[in-house]
Amino acid sequence: MYQVNLTELNDSGVTGKAVLVLKDGTLRVNLKARDLVPGMLHPQHVHGLDGSQNATCPPPSAAGDDDILSVADGLPFYGEVLQPLMPFPMAENGKISYHETFSVDGDLADLSDAVIVIHGGYVDASMSRPCPLPTARSTDPGATWTPAMHGLAQ
Repeated sequence: MYQVNLTELNDSGVTGKAVLVLKDGTLRVNLKARDLVPGMLHPQHVHGLDGSQNATCPPPSAAGDDDILSVADGLPFYGEVLQPLMPFPMAENGKISYHETFSVDGDLADLSDAVIVIHGGYVDASMSRPCPLPTARSTDPGATWTPAMHGLAQ
């Protein structure tokens, strides 16, 4: 069993917890988060690095010159998506309560070096302002879906 304390990124104010139970090739995920942008879909994933490298949560100093930690800024620390936690939840009233079970193997057979990332909101191409409605920027190739919170599986 892995417990994850999810902490905010990008001053999102989001908090949460997750419990991941891995047994016989099955991963059960129970995740709760609050203070997310209400009425918005929040993609969430288990991330990890190749081989025996340990994924970590990126420090604030990993953000670019705009002081916003983007997915690209975080990838060297937490790695590629190992498992999308789908279906992605809608944050009714700014909260999510997520419970799903997955069949897993390979890098997901050991979660001790994995990170959970929940994405929080779009920002415009200049990365200078949040955009509360994802549909307003979902077709903008310059828009980026920024991480809102993260946590290391322990």
